[in-house]
Amino acid sequence: MANLPFDRVVWNPLEKALSTDWNLNTSESDRSLRDTMMALMNFRANTSLSSEIGIGYPAMSAGFVGGSFMVVPNNPDDMSVNILSGIGFLSNPSVTSGIDSISGLNDLSLYSPLALSATQNVTIPSVSTVGNERFDRIEVKVDRRLSTSTTPVLDPSTGVFGTDLLKKTMSYSLDGDIGSVSASSASTAGISRKQGAEASLGSASPPSATSGYVTLAIIRVYQGMSSITGYHIQDVRNVISQNGSFDVCLRTRVELDTYFSFSETTVSAPPGVYCSFVPFLDGSNNQTKMRGTFYIRCGDTSKYEITDASVHFGSYDTGMVAITAAYYGMTNGLTTVTTPYTASTSPGTLQNNLVNYGVPSLAVSVSQDLLAFNLYGGEGGSTTLNDTSFPASWTSPGTGGWMTIRAKVTRIAQ
Repeated sequence: MANLPFDRVVWNPLEKALSTDWNLNTSESDRSLRDTMMALMNFRANTSLSSEIGIGYPAMSAGFVGGSFMVVPNNPDDMSVNILSGIGFLSNPSVTSGIDSISGLNDLSLYSPLALSATQNVTIPSVSTVGNERFDRIEVKVDRRLSTSTTPVLDPSTGVFGTDLLKKTMSYSLDGDIGSVSASSASTAGISRKQGAEASLGSASPPSATSGYVTLAIIRVYQGMSSITGYHIQDVRNVISQNGSFDVCLRTRVELDTYFSFSETTVSAPPGVYCSFVPFLDGSNNQTKMRGTFYIRCGDTSKYEITDASVHFGSYDTGMVAITAAYYGMTNGLTTVTTPYTASTSPGTLQNNLVNYGVPSLAVSVSQDLLAFNLYGGEGGSTTLNDTSFPASWTSPGTGGWMTIRAKVTRIAQ
């Protein structure tokens, strides 16, 4: 029996169906679903035009659907984190036929699922030594498990059904499958908190990842902390999306009355992908120059890049002529924007607490991975947008325009 995607076991009239037939049927349906998901989520490893002539084969895209398995604070007064429910797909570490010697019970897809049906809570121990800090790694693996239950079984010698304890469920759910190990040990549970070694502030580092595991988040803990906040969590899940790319859009109302102001902001992005526009303020809090940075958070940014971006302005005052030109500039072009956010590249301390306009916990630590490009103004990006770049009527309260920022994020590596 080939057991390929979309194969079916055929049960003929009057044929005696075997347990192997039942197992093969479910195995084939499961593989068909997984292989379809893999085809939808794959990305082109080579994004250049030359890949069209035969060298740009799709690459397997492993990661998490939307906000699945995202690590977030539990509550403001708690030293614990929550892992949100959902689904992920990783490379299958064990392509197997006849699992546990059960005929027809196969796992042949290259794509293996991870599943959480409910939010899981993980306690983060505090640091007791004054002046010390620690980094913990939250990591997961594919943990295929068989569980047993009592079921009727025919006794061939008597022709009577008795009972026996047999393996009845094969599960990829990680609910309750949580463990904790020290930095020197390898994780074993499906979800594991790997505790790093304490060191003085500024010198601690995360423990190494366990082979076969994928990291969800890195959590920074230092002496004196009483709760875990978004600032302490570095989300490094890779988000999977159709064709390996997705769009984000931020729209905000801009007014100029001595200073630029922003209101009525809305964000459109896939679940689990956050974005924010942070205006740049100089030392005098002078906001008369229109500058800022658009940030996108989607996991390990070394595996993504912004392949297209635009910023447009349009008037919402019906008595004004709409501004049709796009004012924008991308620092360093579009090929180097995948540099992770660090304190040294931050345009200001405002980025330590990015506001995602209604979405909580978008606080960003100094080690957080973010994609970003800077809006520094002028038609074609040649000058700074300032109060002379907009109609004079924008200086009157209640007038102004809409700023729309769009970006396409593309997966470039596994």
